[in-house]
Amino acid sequence: MSTDKVSVLCIENHRIYRKTVESFYNGCPDESSIVFSENFSPIKFKNKVCFISNFFDLSFSIPTLKKLYEDLSSYSNNFLQDYVVTLKKDILDFLEKLSTEYDFDFSFDDDTDLVDILKAHNFKPNVDSDDLLTGLLDFIVLTNKYCSFEAYVLLNFHCYFDEEEIEKIYDALKYQGIEILIIESQNSFHSLPQENLYILDKDMCEIVEER
Repeated sequence: MSTDKVSVLCIENHRIYRKTVESFYNGCPDESSIVFSENFSPIKFKNKVCFISNFFDLSFSIPTLKKLYEDLSSYSNNFLQDYVVTLKKDILDFLEKLSTEYDFDFSFDDDTDLVDILKAHNFKPNVDSDDLLTGLLDFIVLTNKYCSFEAYVLLNFHCYFDEEEIEKIYDALKYQGIEILIIESQNSFHSLPQENLYILDKDMCEIVEER
């Protein structure tokens, strides 16, 4: 993929399109389909490529949230120290009170972990807003910060966003240095100046439209 322009791969052959999409879902390249390579070596999708096929259901992985919680915990201890001290004291006071007044004896940890508190309350970035564009950008930027993805693959991207929105996304991701690949099932859109369009037609003929 070019670092200057966004590569858009349009696969009009239905079987190859299906196999390609399955490869990304499975996190494993299918050699009977299109082979994505870097320096002539097939790229392993798992943990290296983030595949986004549903822009209405963007969910953060457990490893991503774990790193985010650790970062938030560090931030809280540095900049919200008074609140953290009060919070931990209130939790321990409550546990002590509950243990004393209930009919059985209880033991509990004296140390309150902020990460566990965030996890228990399902504290996570809200990317399910009515603004699909903002939600997608926030999701990509956050996962890029806490994961080591080499690229993001967006499926049928042009079906959901107009040219102005797409240009905004391209500009934002280019500024962040984030690599993306667009995969489309049909060439029903106008190619933008920021894009290099590659078409694999139904007869398996490759057409390159570089601008």
